[in-house]
Order: sequence, then structure tokens, then C-alpha cells
Amino acid sequence: MITAGHEEARPRSSHREATREEAARPHAARRDARLHTLRRETPDHEPARLLVIEDDIPLTWFIKDLLDGTNFETKMVFSVEQAEAVMKDHHFDLILLDISLPGEDGLTFYRRRKDSLPPTLLMSAVNRSVVYSGEIPLTHFLAKPFTPDELLRRLHYILNSEVPEMHTVVEKEIAMTPVPTDAAEAVHAGADHVLLVEDDPILSELLDELLVSEGYRVTRAGTIAGARERLSTDPGIFILDGVLPDGDGLSFMDELRSNPRFADRPIIILSGRSNSRDKAAGLMTGADDYLAKPFETDELIARVHALLRRASALNDSSPLTGLPGNRRIQHEIELRLSRGENFEALYADIDHFKTFNDRYGFAAGDKAILLLADCLKAETSAGDFVGHIGGDDFIVVYETGAGEARSRRALDEFAKRARMLHNEEERQAGVYKSRDRQGTPVEEPLLCATGGLISTRQRRVGSYAELSQVAAELKSAARHSHERVYTERRTA
Repeated sequence: MITAGHEEARPRSSHREATREEAARPHAARRDARLHTLRRETPDHEPARLLVIEDDIPLTWFIKDLLDGTNFETKMVFSVEQAEAVMKDHHFDLILLDISLPGEDGLTFYRRRKDSLPPTLLMSAVNRSVVYSGEIPLTHFLAKPFTPDELLRRLHYILNSEVPEMHTVVEKEIAMTPVPTDAAEAVHAGADHVLLVEDDPILSELLDELLVSEGYRVTRAGTIAGARERLSTDPGIFILDGVLPDGDGLSFMDELRSNPRFADRPIIILSGRSNSRDKAAGLMTGADDYLAKPFETDELIARVHALLRRASALNDSSPLTGLPGNRRIQHEIELRLSRGENFEALYADIDHFKTFNDRYGFAAGDKAILLLADCLKAETSAGDFVGHIGGDDFIVVYETGAGEARSRRALDEFAKRARMLHNEEERQAGVYKSRDRQGTPVEEPLLCATGGLISTRQRRVGSYAELSQVAAELKSAARHSHERVYTERRTA
């Protein structure tokens, strides 16, 4: 058995272990100034008694060297069986436990004895999702490999929070992301940019690491004031602690919701309050999601993904019809083209819409646009796609065939129902009076819509741009030919 102060009892290591040990010892010797802050002496009290349960020999000596000169009294064992024996005769303030051990593994031991164990920091080289659950707080897990700084911070943090009588000196400041100093640095980082506002330095560091590993860019702050300074980084999503040193997260959320720039950005509230009333209050006040601590990291990542996906869809949707906008239309069509799918695409709009809008006003114009959207959607089925290009322009992708018949039914239905947007006199006459651009009185036909239909079965199309150009030509031909739907083969 190896214990602190008994180096002569050190067992023989394999060549591989010896190599790892040699790498570990110089690492301990190169501790920098930042480490000295963490290791400085604590006020007058007994040292914290630490039990290290780890079967990696070089790592145990690395930990021993690291903790020499700190306010820790360290005991080393290499298995659960040895730990059980030592704990019968000694009291420990803190345990450092490897999850993978010979015989009974560390996680099983922790689950079996957690009600009687002192505060425990678990270590593992496995995926964090294996151990992050409600039973193991994020702050009580350390992923291997770790730096001396990380280990010391975590040990001090657990002692500070769970063993107040053993309070140690530790820097609490979070390594904040610097505030941009000029406009060039303050460019929009995109939807995948997270502003994390969390005053717990260990949890903040863990979440930062987790989010970065998932491909996100993270800006961190530990206070509301710090978060305000970092709004210039233009985050796409906010993760806010419910309670912060200079206020609560819900108040800051209200501030964000009143700012037009951030009013629609997703916000997740993290809170130690897990009852349904607190969750409901958070959601009612404007949060998009609410997670009670402790939480599973897989769940947090899934919720961030879902909120950003929804936000992206909303940002590219028509505020009037709610239908997908230009980016999603292009993506949908290019995806189908890249797969070599056969489909039909209808490009439709309302004839003489500007004249109608000028005559009746934008509110009536909006009703006409919504009506056309409803008629087009009514003739689609699973696998089809309806997009709103803008104004009175729409595109429909028919995956399941019969595009001509379905387009004609949709546009015929629009013409029938659009009559109700005119007054009785105009419906009887079949025309309405307006003025052209020169102010000359003219008579216009009642509202109707026309469209051009292109089939990839009939024409080989190489890109979205080519398809939209051909469809626009066909739509123009439909208007001049006074047909509802115009295709390259025939009119319908």
C-alpha cells in the first residue's frame, strides 16, 4: 500500500507505468503562478483528510506530489476493498474516487455507500454522460485527463460548499470571456453562440467545456452586470442561473425580453428549485425552458439543440403565414435535387395583387395572402412542401405526383373564395374599379392566382436557381395565356 510519506513502500511498476510516472512528476514541478494561489496556506485549522481511491500508480503519485504543501492530509488506496478497511479506522473529510477499479468498481461502491460517504469527487476517462445524472452532481465529477489546476479547484470547491468548517482559500472568479474592444470583435457569432451566465465557477467551467465539445461558441459571465457587458457579442441563446450575486436570472430575462434585439432569442433558466410551481413561474415569465439542478448534461444539450432549431425555423418563417421562408425553400429543393428525387414544383402568385392592395389596403391584402396559403396547403399531403417566398409569392413541392390537378384545384378554390374579399357590386360585375400607375381609372378582374409548374421528370434541373428561373418563366406564361397553371407540356 502506498500512503503519503511512505515512498519506500512503492510497488514495482511496469515499463509503461514508469513512463507515465516520469511524465507526471515534471508536470507537478512546472506548476505556475496560478496554481500557487490555489495552494496557499489556509487559516488556522486542521488539514482536510482526503482518501484517494485510484489504481493508476503514476496518477496516485502525481496527486500526492500535487497536494504536498497544501492543506490536505492524503491517504492512498488502490481498491474498494482497501478503502473499506481504511475507513473503519479513519475519518475522512473528502474522497477522490476513480470509477474504474479492480474488483468492485468505483461507481458501484459510490451508489452502495453514498449515504454514508463524505463528499466524494469521482474521476473517469469515460464519456461524461455515463455518470452525469441526478445522483452525481456536475461539480462532483472530474474527467480524465485533468490538469493540476482543475483537480485543486474541484477539491477546494467541494470542501467550501459541503464542509464549511474546513473552509479553504480558493479563487472564486470565473475565467470570463473578454468584452470585445472594438466593432470588429463584436460581430454576430451566429445562432450557435451561447451566453452562459452562471456564478458557480466549477459548474460554469464544466458547462463551457461541454458546450464547446458540442460545437458551440461560449461566452461566460458570473453576474448580470458582466452579462450586460457581453451582449455586444450577440449571443444566439442564453443560459441563465436563476440566482446570481447581483440579482436573479428572471429579472435579467425580463430585461432581455424588453430589448428588441434579443426579445426572440431562446432563454434557458437553470435553478436549484425543482418544484412544479417554480418551473411554471419561470416559463410563465418568458423562459423557453427550465432545468432544475442537478440535471443530465445530455438533456441540456438536447434542449439547446431543440431551441436553436426552433428559433432558426421561426426566424426563416413568414411572420404572416408561418410558412418556411427563402432559406428553407432553397435548402428543401437543393436537398431533393442532390438526392436525385423526382418532384413537381409550383410557383404561384396573385394576379394584380398590388392593384388590389392599393385599392383595399394592406389588411385586405394580408387576408388574400393567407387565403392563398390555406388553399395551397389544402392540396398537399405527407412528403410535400409549401414555402412562402415573400409578398404574394409561394412555392409548392409535390412529392407524391398529380401536381397539375392538385395545383389547379388549389388555385380554382382560391378564385372562388377570394370573391368574398370584394363587395357585392363588384362580385356581380365580375370586376372592380381602380387606377393604374398614371392615375387613370381602370377595371380589374376579381382576384385570382396563377402559377407555373415544373416537373423534374420532364426537365433535368441542376440547381435551385435554375428551377426558380424556369418556374418564373412558366408562371409568366400562365398569366399571359389566361390559364391557372402552365407547364412546359401543356396548359391546365
